[in-house]
Amino acid sequence: QKCTTTTTNYTWSGCAASRVGYNTVDTISPSYPGQMIVKNSTSPCPAIAVQPLSTNFTNIKTQIGNMTASGSTYVPGGLTWGWNILSSTAPYTQGAAYDTNNRKPRKAVVLMTDGENTVSMAADGSHTGSSQTTADTASATLCTNMKAQKIEIFVIAFMVTNAAAKTMLSNCATD
Repeated sequence: QKCTTTTTNYTWSGCAASRVGYNTVDTISPSYPGQMIVKNSTSPCPAIAVQPLSTNFTNIKTQIGNMTASGSTYVPGGLTWGWNILSSTAPYTQGAAYDTNNRKPRKAVVLMTDGENTVSMAADGSHTGSSQTTADTASATLCTNMKAQKIEIFVIAFMVTNAAAKTMLSNCATD
C-alpha cells in the first residue's frame, strides 16, 4: 500500500498560548502542539501579539501603551513567554546565550499584572481551571527557574489587593 504525505504550511504571527507540560521551562519547540496559536478565524490573535526582542523603543512604548486589561489573569503564561523571548531558541532567536554572571548579556523580565491568578491551566491547555494555588505554584516555579538562569525579574503589580498574590509576586521579584 502506498503512503502519501501531506504538508501544511502555517504562518505564525506572534500569538502565544500556554503549553501543557512545558509551562515552567524555556525549552520550546515550534512543532509542540498548543504552544503557539496560528491566526485564523477561530483563534484570532489578541490585539497585541508577542513581540521579539527589540531596541526600537518607540515600538516598545507603543506596545505597552496599547495594553489593556481583558478577562482573567494567568501570570505563568506571560512569564513563560517572557523567558522564551530571552532564549536563543525558536521561535524567537534574537536572544543570546545565557551568561552565568548575567552580564553579557544581562537578561531581565518586567512582569506587569493587574491582579491575582484567577484561572489555572486545565489538562487541555485552556485556562478553564479556577485554582489560584495551582497557578501561583506554577508562577513561583517559573520565577525560581528563571532566577536560576540569572535572569532578573522586576514586578509591577498594578492595583493588586489580594494578600496571597502580593506575596507571590514579591517573592518572584529579584532581590
